Amino acid sequence: METVRIGSLEVMKAPLEKGNWEEANEACELLEDGWRLPNMKELNILFNVKELIKYKEDKYYWSCETEGISGRCLCISDGSTARDPNAFPLLLQLLRQ
Repeated sequence: METVRIGSLEVMKAPLEKGNWEEANEACELLEDGWRLPNMKELNILFNVKELIKYKEDKYYWSCETEGISGRCLCISDGSTARDPNAFPLLLQLLRQ
């Protein structure tokens, strides 16, 4: 697994593909070793340095934050956010400190 250091964060260069927010969190638990979903602030950092990671155009990435009954997400290619994204599969750009 290839990673890149961005400030104090170690970030997986290639995203993982997962469906819903629950599956995204389960994937983090299976990996262990401190890997987790980024919060929205961290996703915005990745948006600002997207050339350092292998982001996918027009795809949304899960955050660890929730809004209502679903997770929040951000599109790294254009910076747009979405609420209630459970209708479509999203990507995981995992990180750890």
